[in-house]
Amino acid sequence: MPNEPDDLLDISSEGVPRTSLPPEPEELRALDSLREAILSGDENQGPAIDNLKALVARYPDALSGWVAMGRIALEIEETISAYAYFRVAYHRGLDKARASGWRGDGRIPWEIPANRPFLRAIHGLAQCADAIGESAEAKRCAEFLGMLDPDHPF
Repeated sequence: MPNEPDDLLDISSEGVPRTSLPPEPEELRALDSLREAILSGDENQGPAIDNLKALVARYPDALSGWVAMGRIALEIEETISAYAYFRVAYHRGLDKARASGWRGDGRIPWEIPANRPFLRAIHGLAQCADAIGESAEAKRCAEFLGMLDPDHPF
């Protein structure tokens, strides 16, 4: 079970280390429906925003909350805010990867659901960096994604 620290790092059949980040709290599964409510513009938008902020405040080390805020900011064309949210998720993701045994090389594959918020953070950071003219950072993020999972969906 990937919840145990000893099980977070394994070796693939190709001999490449594969890291699994720890799973995030179950309560964060509500993020997608909150994001949809916020972007829908209906009467539930205010409570959804409040609920999203409360979840991020309750779980500030969870990547998916920051990623959700970044995705919302991107969709409403608040690129600088999105960049900041994705950067927080990226740095917290690096911390979690290192705590899980990742040492700067090896895979953090998309196929492991707990890794997806980190990979989404890197992708979002790349998008924002490109949008604000930080092409070198956008390129580094794209290369990093390719290193972590050459088959990522982005």
